[in-house]
Amino acid sequence: MSERAYKIRALTAAGALKAEVTDFLWLGYTRTVGLPGNATFALPQDHALTDALVDRDQIEIWRRDPDAGLDWYRDFSGLYLVDRDREQTDVEVATLYAAGDLIMLSWRYVLWLAGTANRSRFDGVPAETVAKTLVTYNATAAATTAAGRQLFSGAITHPGTISVEADGGGGNAVNWGCSWANLLDTLHDLAQIAGGDYDLVKTGANAWEFRWYAGQLGTDRSASVIFSDTYDNLANIRYEERQSQRVTGVVVGGPGEGDQRQLSSAVAAGWSQDSHVEAFLNRTNLKTDAERQDAGNVEIYLQRAQRSVSADVVQTAAVRYGRDYQLGDLVTRNVYGISETVKIRSVIVACDQDGQETITPEFVVV
Repeated sequence: MSERAYKIRALTAAGALKAEVTDFLWLGYTRTVGLPGNATFALPQDHALTDALVDRDQIEIWRRDPDAGLDWYRDFSGLYLVDRDREQTDVEVATLYAAGDLIMLSWRYVLWLAGTANRSRFDGVPAETVAKTLVTYNATAAATTAAGRQLFSGAITHPGTISVEADGGGGNAVNWGCSWANLLDTLHDLAQIAGGDYDLVKTGANAWEFRWYAGQLGTDRSASVIFSDTYDNLANIRYEERQSQRVTGVVVGGPGEGDQRQLSSAVAAGWSQDSHVEAFLNRTNLKTDAERQDAGNVEIYLQRAQRSVSADVVQTAAVRYGRDYQLGDLVTRNVYGISETVKIRSVIVACDQDGQETITPEFVVV
């Protein structure tokens, strides 16, 4: 590239700039739909930033691509949580780590009593409403013990505050029980089952907004962005298909013993006796049939038949990261004669001190 393509910005928890670093030894970061992602970067041990960072300082990675007409833009936002390694070889090196902003939602659980309507139990409620309600009553100023949250009020105030975008009632209607579940984990499962993506978007120096996206986080570019070996933007293609471990019917065991055991079942779409492959889940904490069916449906989704294609993506003049495709976009992948719409689920970026970059998107079939 014609100019250095990356810089690291370190800010205080309040969002004031501490330092802007371009003399790193190397850096890498991963962005993933619905998960925090992470960043890793190496500095000389005597670098001024090495010991200047403190818990929950903000870390941003900015990128530019002059060849694609892209000026500086923020491609990663996260928090330094005092994770570092030090190693002495020829040069003493400090390796530092940051977690993406979504890590904040993993700091909270759904601390509402089981079966609490529209707090830990949702019946026939749009997925977007479920997600935004869970964040509101477990991570914002509304997450108080006075309102019924158990033992701890949940408002996140450091490094900053979280708000929730106005509810649009999007997504499939779901039956969802999630009492005592980790907040980020249940949001991730919900999005996979019900459709839609979500994110924490930085809206101020130390303020974030939780947003839900109908369909996908990014844009549908499947008509214009095509990854194919015939276009020379895919190499070293590896195709895997796994159906032998799929599950199509689940029995979920709730409370009770012997003939008093409470049992529920869930089956995959299109189930028939000829396709029946069963599993058993021991969930004695799930007291209602609806909660047990939810658990069975999640297990069926996780154990579904899967097809994956991995390949090395080659940046070409026609298709470049940041300009032509981004995290969460829908694009077309055409390999082995199979053309299908896929989502860019994650992007892994690596850059060395000379500015040489490697960008690896991961695709998932939608």
